[in-house]
Amino acid sequence: MTAIDDVSQEKKFQKIIKLKRNRLSEDFLQYLRANLIFSWMDKNPEFKHIPMLVSCPVHLQFEIHIVSTGLNVLQSMLGTPERKGMYATTLQQDQQLLNQGNLGWHTYCAVMHRTTQKEVLQN
Repeated sequence: MTAIDDVSQEKKFQKIIKLKRNRLSEDFLQYLRANLIFSWMDKNPEFKHIPMLVSCPVHLQFEIHIVSTGLNVLQSMLGTPERKGMYATTLQQDQQLLNQGNLGWHTYCAVMHRTTQKEVLQN
């Protein structure tokens, strides 16, 4: 198998999860369910007899765990004052840059895009 074959094999299992402002992402919840179902059942053996699904909610306790984990993932992407997330600047810093009004067109578009991403994560 060549390196190209390896890359194409990896792409078969990739999915882009799109997050939107003020909208719940079913794809994101399904991704979390798929990745957390076995570890959650190992920690909660009393629920092993309940058939669990990745595609939709079945058990309230598991869904609470999924939503809690999802919120933690999104918050870690945004970062905290003590720990950087995936961005070098904070939402407030980007908003201040946009309010200055002296940005070039390309910089303005980049900062606006980054600001919108952060607002989606924050919402």
